[in-house]
Amino acid sequence: KLPGARLCTEFEWERGARGGDLRMYATGQTLGPSDANYDQTFGKKPDGIGPVEVGALPLSTSPFGLVDMTGNITELTVGSLAPNEYVLRGGPFGFEEATNRLENRNPVDAGFRVADGGVRLCSSVVAR
Repeated sequence: KLPGARLCTEFEWERGARGGDLRMYATGQTLGPSDANYDQTFGKKPDGIGPVEVGALPLSTSPFGLVDMTGNITELTVGSLAPNEYVLRGGPFGFEEATNRLENRNPVDAGFRVADGGVRLCSSVVAR
């Protein structure tokens, strides 16, 4: 029940993940196995790789307080560089550290589906 809820643009997503600096990950310039849910978190063991409960790894919280901005799932956003473009942002649980860098973007078709993906909703601030 968020008025004006919509898919975030990729620029909104990246700003929310980075905060006000040029950090490489929501956690800062480095990423360790206990910082976020990516392939190293559970030792690359196939039976351990998968999504975890939202907020389970608090170090993946962005400077703006947004949880899981590094790792766990990749998120669908509205592209900011081309009309009618959709872009996956963030790195999912089964991929390496480099895949989780905040600048990574993967343009996809609107109907693209992945098992390790999701969405994050945004809403514009409205003056009352």
